[in-house]
Amino acid sequence: DAEALSILATADQVTRGMPTVLVGVTEGPSLVALLEGHERIVVFDIAEELGSDEQIARGRLEALGRALHEGYLRELNRSLDPTARAAKPVYRPWAELPAELRTQNYDAARAARGMLREHGLDVVPRTPLLPAVSTLDADTVEALARAEHLRWFRSRHPGAPDPEWAAVDPVHAEQSRDQARRLPEVLAAGDLQITVTGERT
Repeated sequence: DAEALSILATADQVTRGMPTVLVGVTEGPSLVALLEGHERIVVFDIAEELGSDEQIARGRLEALGRALHEGYLRELNRSLDPTARAAKPVYRPWAELPAELRTQNYDAARAARGMLREHGLDVVPRTPLLPAVSTLDADTVEALARAEHLRWFRSRHPGAPDPEWAAVDPVHAEQSRDQARRLPEVLAAGDLQITVTGERT
């Protein structure tokens, strides 16, 4: 359409002799189709690029694991007295965690991202180019809580029969729900955000 052609012409002029410029747009398919064939303009899906497995391998797993750990420390600070906190081996800064405890956080990070992707969401570095999900709906919270409790149970009791979610101690079930509800806040504190991809895996 005329608007798409105007944007393309402007982009062509701006990019001549210029360094790389990243621009976030929300235009329709007609503009994307025009830009895809341009010799100096590369079109890509921001959510897909930031959420790629390659990006995860480049360090986001570390950031996600650290964010989950630091969120857990904040919860301990809120819920336990200093003596009780100090008695927990996990109550220490990320840099001081032994390898075994870091691995547990990495496992939780991979699982959290996988669970979010099943619901059309993903974890990406904080960016103004993508909408950030600040609150998870009740159905997503319930699904994440159930999946995380099952992951935790299997890691602690390998080979044991999986527990029925309805039979889980209500206190433990609500702790898992609260952990899921706080996930956007926890990730934001680590310069990460949850965004909508629309693709369920």
